Amino acid sequence: MSEETDKPEDSKPETTKGKVIAGTKKTVEVVEKVGATAEVASNAFGMVKWVAIAVVTLSVLGGGAAIYKTITKPVAAVTDAGKAVAEKVTGGVGAIADKAGDIKDSATSLINHGDIPVSDQAKFNQLAEAAFATLFKMDGTKPDGVRERMYRRTNFGGSGGKICKQDLDYGGGPLLSYAAADVDAHETAAQLGSKDDRLIRMIIRASDDDIKFNAAYNSETGNWEMNWSKGTIRKPVSGKIADARIMDILAAVPENCK
Repeated sequence: MSEETDKPEDSKPETTKGKVIAGTKKTVEVVEKVGATAEVASNAFGMVKWVAIAVVTLSVLGGGAAIYKTITKPVAAVTDAGKAVAEKVTGGVGAIADKAGDIKDSATSLINHGDIPVSDQAKFNQLAEAAFATLFKMDGTKPDGVRERMYRRTNFGGSGGKICKQDLDYGGGPLLSYAAADVDAHETAAQLGSKDDRLIRMIIRASDDDIKFNAAYNSETGNWEMNWSKGTIRKPVSGKIADARIMDILAAVPENCK
């Protein structure tokens, strides 16, 4: 048999989508193998398995290099954690249980992909409190035409029309920036004197695309949190820049949104 006939017929380079699917499939296999041996870590293994399946689904639906770059790192972390557990099977239940935490942490890093690290929690809490109070109490505003009415309806549900528009200069000239509180979600809590269900949606209308952020109050920690708007897969700016822009928007709200 010649060298040519020994070569596989399909020698095309693996696509990014194929790499994602292959990597997550391997993770599922590891999890199933170890999960069958160690019942004590079944919850952790199950969590990783379904996260991996979700990643495959996302890659199939979205495709493209951007999604591959976005999810490769957390998937690799989950896979590594799974392998670590497999290697520890011979060490007994205690060793497996110790490594189960690694899997949970790795899965969480994927689930919390939308989180934005806060550089100064005390400052952010102060700005978010003041901004939310202003946005919640401000008068409703009218859209500039049908197109903006549809845009507001799509991006600021629950605001009751209390949507603030600001022209803010982030260093490269003024950009239209929106901010609005989810008034409907918080109204019931407010009547009971609670701080729960507080959310601020923000959008910067950049020339090439909208940059969407959220600031949400976490009643369990007593702190405000930053995150990308739901559905954001490819982050348009770094976490550090996002943190700064959110701070800028919130700081300007009390003065510009009355």
